[in-house]
Amino acid sequence: MELPFETLVLVALVGAATGWCARFVSQEEGFGLIGDIVAGLVGAFAGAFAAPKLGVGPDASTFAVVATALVGAAIVVAGARYLADTWASQMSPRAVPDGRPLPADGDEAGAPRAPRPRPARPVRVSEAERSRLWMRES
Repeated sequence: MELPFETLVLVALVGAATGWCARFVSQEEGFGLIGDIVAGLVGAFAGAFAAPKLGVGPDASTFAVVATALVGAAIVVAGARYLADTWASQMSPRAVPDGRPLPADGDEAGAPRAPRPRPARPVRVSEAERSRLWMRES
């Protein structure tokens, strides 16, 4: 499918705007502003060029192509933010909140240390079991 230059510019603007707006809609950090804009551009062009496969004809209006570009950009940006959040939660911290690197184990007494791993979640107890435990304690 060949798209006119004006439509390609519109698709690029829609993709960049989608990535930029994701910063305000989502609370996660994502890949940063540039990463979100790039993800929006990739998704917008993927959506625009996938339009014929989705049933939007080759003589479709510019609005239809831009709408599929918007949907494609939103899907790719949401996926990229999900992956960024998942990867960030699996990484160990390498710096304290003010940006200084964490000291090695034998460095500076009183210096901030790496956070300890969270304790395991407590076992969930059913309401009936909780009642039995309470009755046993009384």
